[in-house]
Amino acid sequence: MSPATNGVRPAAIAWLGARSAASVSQGSPIVPLQISTALTSEVVLGKANVGKALALGMIIVVATVMLLYALVQRRASRWVK
Repeated sequence: MSPATNGVRPAAIAWLGARSAASVSQGSPIVPLQISTALTSEVVLGKANVGKALALGMIIVVATVMLLYALVQRRASRWVK
C-alpha cells in the first residue's frame, strides 16, 4: 500500500466518499449544486449574492476541517513514534 493512503484501500476511500455525500444530501440538494443553481439561474430580487455566500461558507467549512485534520494527524504521528 502506498503511504498516501495510510493503509486504507482506494476502493474503501471511494465508497466512504460516496456514503458521506449521500448522507449529507438527505432532504436537500448538496451545496455545490445549490451554488451552481444560484450562479447560473435567474437572480431573484434581494438574493443576488446567495451563490457567493454559499461558496464562502463552503470554503470556511473545508478550511476548518483541514485544520482539524492536520492537528489530529500531528497528534497521531506522535503516538506512532
